[in-house]
Amino acid sequence: MSKFAAELLNADIVREIDATGRQAVGRPSIDLALNPGTFLMIGAHITIGRVEIVLTDSLMTIFESDHFEFDLEIKVDDLIANLAGKIDALIAKSGFQRSRFRGVGLTVPGAVDDDGRVNLFSVFSQWSNIAFADLLEEQLNLPVTLEHNAAAIALAESRFGAGRDKERVLYVYMGGGIGAGITYSRERSNSLRRCRQVELGHIVVNPHGAHCRCGKDGCLETLFSEGPLLKSLGCPSVPEEGLIKALMQTDIWLARYEHFLQILATSSILLLPDMIVLGGHFGTAPDAFFKKLERDLTPRVTVPQHRAQLSVVRTSYLDEAGAVGAACAGLEQFIYGDPLLAHGRSRQGRESRGG
Repeated sequence: MSKFAAELLNADIVREIDATGRQAVGRPSIDLALNPGTFLMIGAHITIGRVEIVLTDSLMTIFESDHFEFDLEIKVDDLIANLAGKIDALIAKSGFQRSRFRGVGLTVPGAVDDDGRVNLFSVFSQWSNIAFADLLEEQLNLPVTLEHNAAAIALAESRFGAGRDKERVLYVYMGGGIGAGITYSRERSNSLRRCRQVELGHIVVNPHGAHCRCGKDGCLETLFSEGPLLKSLGCPSVPEEGLIKALMQTDIWLARYEHFLQILATSSILLLPDMIVLGGHFGTAPDAFFKKLERDLTPRVTVPQHRAQLSVVRTSYLDEAGAVGAACAGLEQFIYGDPLLAHGRSRQGRESRGG
């Protein structure tokens, strides 16, 4: 056994697994597997008036979760203090030593700087240039990385979900808006950030259409997101059968669907995903929706080899998707990423290097 493997075993980072039945010439080999309970992660997702929190092991198994509501007029410092208190209480409830938690992945519905520290802007809250990562680190004394919510869920789908054997995964979410993110395999990415937000919902489909909260007119979101679709249905809340299924039974469906289909096709040509994963209200859509979308999308993809491999699937994460994505961003940053780069992306790491 190598010295390095012995050190990993002694630190309880890996464990030996049964290799019964394997025959080999020479010195017997020892099979090792990651011990998922050695390093733990915290994921927290801040969305419109609600925060979701999960505690996971290093293979993304959730063992504790919580959430709380907040007023949109709350001061950011108060929100962070509430979040830190909830995280402290959840760690205590878990029974694990605090030292087992390697950090916090935090996600927000808005643009994030390349260092994973600052929420540059959010159309939901009008937040701008909020250093969420620094603020939460000060409260918790744990390293924090910040990521766009849909980009982080794309990462979770790519690493642990439906797209774990794919090189490029595009995740699209329908809720109060249309969010999207794309993730690349380690082999395809030359930077620490392997996921990026995609402003798919703010592509203009009708320049003379309704005014969008982003400031433009006629964005996809103004026609194909929860609010405008419920208004078209004449429903105050999401129907019991799900938003997509209810819409598919109406006359307005085909026109709205066509807008979404065209934007998805254009995005596929530009981004070349191997798989498109649909979440939010798409996640509860009937199988017929996915079959039709894949059938209609394929002829619009112009690259033959891409057309042959592209698939459209349902999300693996219907519940707590934002917090799950946040945890995955933390795992990627503080456990599976390059240790030197990961250290530099936390405030403590930058300060230790004089950055």
